[in-house]
Amino acid sequence: MAVLTSRQRMFGTISFLAINLVTAPLAFSQVTISDEQTAPLETNGEDLTIDTTGNITLTAPGPAVTLNSDNALSNTGVIAVS
Repeated sequence: MAVLTSRQRMFGTISFLAINLVTAPLAFSQVTISDEQTAPLETNGEDLTIDTTGNITLTAPGPAVTLNSDNALSNTGVIAVS
């Protein structure tokens, strides 16, 4: 069984904290739509939430929302193409 010195423990703790501080914002990136949008949206590495007051209304044919990353779309608002 290896015994860690205080310097090794300190280095391990600092490394752990640094990695978590850098990656934590990436794991929780989220965009919330709570107003009217008239342009198509993409996830672009972020979760996308359309809340009850939000809507995406396009006047031209095409996708209103594109999931182009390993993220989520949550919709309790309106997505329409007219």
